Amino acid sequence: MDKPAEEQIFKSVTSSKKYKNVDPGVVNSLIHEGGKRFKKSADIEKYVKTKLHQVYAAYSGSINYQKINELISEISPLNISEKINLLLMMHSSTSERLPYYDAVRDNILRLTGTPFNRVHDLACGLNPFAFPLLFPDGKTIYTGTDIDSNLTGAFESFFVKTGFPGSYLCSSITGGGPVFSSQYIFLLKTLPCLEQQKKGVTGEILDRLDFEYLVVSFPTRSLTGKKKGMNEFYGAAFRKVMDSRGWKYSSFEIPNELFFVVKGGEGAD
Repeated sequence: MDKPAEEQIFKSVTSSKKYKNVDPGVVNSLIHEGGKRFKKSADIEKYVKTKLHQVYAAYSGSINYQKINELISEISPLNISEKINLLLMMHSSTSERLPYYDAVRDNILRLTGTPFNRVHDLACGLNPFAFPLLFPDGKTIYTGTDIDSNLTGAFESFFVKTGFPGSYLCSSITGGGPVFSSQYIFLLKTLPCLEQQKKGVTGEILDRLDFEYLVVSFPTRSLTGKKKGMNEFYGAAFRKVMDSRGWKYSSFEIPNELFFVVKGGEGAD
């Protein structure tokens, strides 16, 4: 596929209301993948939009960005807990985890015995708003990364308003991007979605992570609320990946979510 054709597909996709806020690197990566599968520009564009719907539009479509910015602007020392709860309720993924953030934090620390000094939260969604629930001492250096540029200003405002030491990076974690290095790396309810975009991408992502501890989670029910053996399926598949790499890991569960805590580079049990 020639350069003008690529540019035309990119322009068509990114001018769409649904995908205008997606990180450009993600769009270009999908165009290149589509070009390997199809010859016609129309087929490539359809492929790109289908993949973006799977990994982005199906989840971001329910986010009310205007309401998020309004809630952030209303934060004060007197109402911060209330506003953070409302922010986390703006998406189903963080909303269903909301009653259990304390349990998530305590279980991770129980399994690692290591305080959170630096955390990089990949494909973070709205999870940066959970900062005070996960890191109540307020000292953890936190970075959230996702492909939604529409959230950049919101998260920047949130961290300025609250004084929490956090930041947000709009970037893809797939497609041969940068190596991500941190004491803790979070990948929460992310890998199944990315595997829909590109089968086998889990291994590619893990190859680019440098961590002391990796925290990975999987949904145990679908977006419609149905349980379809997801716990067993995702759990078995991820254990196989960890065993093949010789990484030590432990697991725990909260309602609707299965967690793995992986120790970097020292072999699996």
